[in-house]
This record gives sequence, structure tokens and C-alpha cells, in this order.
Amino acid sequence: MSGTPLITVREAAQRLRVAPAEIVRLAREGRIRSRIDGFQRLIYLEDVQRLEATASRNPAPSKKEKQPTTPRKPPRQHRPPQPGWLATREAAEKLGISPDTVRKHIHTGKLKSQKFCGLLYIDLESLQQFIAARTALQAERERAEREGFVCLYRAARMLGCSHGHLWDIIMRYRLPSRYVGGYRYLSPKVIEKVRRLLQQRQRRRAKGNGTGVAQLVEHRSPKPKVGGSSPSTRATES
Repeated sequence: MSGTPLITVREAAQRLRVAPAEIVRLAREGRIRSRIDGFQRLIYLEDVQRLEATASRNPAPSKKEKQPTTPRKPPRQHRPPQPGWLATREAAEKLGISPDTVRKHIHTGKLKSQKFCGLLYIDLESLQQFIAARTALQAERERAEREGFVCLYRAARMLGCSHGHLWDIIMRYRLPSRYVGGYRYLSPKVIEKVRRLLQQRQRRRAKGNGTGVAQLVEHRSPKPKVGGSSPSTRATES
């Protein structure tokens, strides 16, 4: 027994083409003989050769590919509910805007839509009506600008104030304005009147600031203490 050659667990695993843990398991089950030499387990080469011969006579069956038991479902096709309906992205490309803006118009009711397979589709007739309405509004705005009217936001930039402040002046003095295509427009006469009002307010503010500074300086001027004597009085008395 002592003259029988021994090999390590790693060498036995390489010869049998298994993991080293499998060799240790076979040794513990008694299927192969082993011996502990210090801190190392050694395997008898004779048992390893016997397992190699057995494996060559009875090769392990090759794994067959698992056949699906149920047929695969065909991929879902996103088709519009009716011919002539466009997806949200297609409608956005046609309008020249983003899909989020198209969804916003759908929620506000400007576009007629229908959900199919989790996607929103827009009626082509509704889209054409929306394009016609938008074209008419654009033409109306261009006509107003040709007549000299200026949008409220542009007028605020021209006057150097915020559009909220400009709108407060218009409401306070009841100045006329024109509502065109979702925007408020002002005539050149109204803009000139607002400019004069702003200039008058600036002059009054500058005048008020001047008087206020003078009063502040006068208020801060030193006053003699009551019941005491000033330095000049003490000098005279002495």
C-alpha cells in the first residue's frame, strides 16, 4: 500500500475534469481512497485511473436544448385603431413641435385622440382642423403687427419694465388693448402714453427722493443737549 503512487486533489480534479470539491466528496464517500499527509489530502492514482476508464466507457450524455412547451406569442404590432390616425410622434413631426406639446394640446381638448395598445393616436381630421386654426391665428397676429400693434411682452421690453407692471398700468388707467390669437396687443398710441406715465412717475420718484434726503440730513444734524452746556459755552464761561 505504501508503494502505490499518490497525487494531489488538484491533479486528480484535472485528470477527471471535475472541481476539486468533487474529488473531496468522492473521498469522503469512500468511492476513492485518500490519505492525509500533514495538512494535504492525497488521492491514490489507481482509483483515479479506474474512474477515468469508467468515464471513457460510459461518456456523459450531451445536454439537449430545451424545447419550448408553449408556442411563442407573435410580437405586438402597434396599429392605429382606424386608418388615417397618426401616432403622437408622427403628429409632432408634422406640426414641428415636441410630443409633449402634442400631449398638452390633447389634454386641453384641441386635438382628438384615442388610446390603442398603450399609445395615443390622433385623428387626422382633428389635426388638420388644428393646423388650420393655428394658421388663421398666425395670420391674424401678422395683420395686427402690420397695423403697428405690439405684443404685451415685446412692449414691456421696449419700455424697460416687466409685463406684469405694464398690465397693472393698463388696468389702472383703463387703456385700450386688443386680444389677438391668445396674446394681448397694444397700439402705438397706448405705448406712447404708457411711456409718458412711466417718465412722470420716475420724475416724481426722483423729486421725492431728493426732498427725503434733505430731510434726513436735517434730522441727523447735531443738536445741543438740554440741561448741559456745549463746548463753545464752556469756553465762553471760562
